[in-house]
Amino acid sequence: RALSLFGVDHVLCDHPATDRSPRWSPDGTELAFVSRRDGRDAIALAPALGGAPAQTVTFGLRDDREPIWSRDGKYLAFRRILADSPEHADLLIYIPETGEVRDLTGDKASAVRHSPEWVPGRNLVAFVTVDGEWRSIAVVNADNKAGWTVTRESGDKADPRFAANEARMLYTRTE
Repeated sequence: RALSLFGVDHVLCDHPATDRSPRWSPDGTELAFVSRRDGRDAIALAPALGGAPAQTVTFGLRDDREPIWSRDGKYLAFRRILADSPEHADLLIYIPETGEVRDLTGDKASAVRHSPEWVPGRNLVAFVTVDGEWRSIAVVNADNKAGWTVTRESGDKADPRFAANEARMLYTRTE
């Protein structure tokens, strides 16, 4: 299948596997997306206007999914499924400037982790995790890997989203 830009007559990525979940970089020059390679999902980058082939920038033992750019474009967070526990995942970042991939949660206990969302103006990634009997919202610092749970009330939480000024977080909660 091909990954193409709407209204543009060139193909960004063309191979027999699946490409999905494209995300624009904040400056609009690159696209991050999930690309199926050798039987696993990886995160790939392609120039938004083409001219160069897509480049696979991550490749874990299991699937890498849910790419999301930091607001300044310095980091690309994503979720990596754990090889020994497929319902669990770690959060990682790819640093385009250096090519480094850094695991933010690998030193912590194995857990459900998904739906990463950058906190505006800060190097914090919010995400959904299980804390006790409920799905909660937690954050991890991309600089020092410090993390903490943000929500403590009963009910499963999902879909963390931040106001542009980072003063407020919105999420859904079910009981």
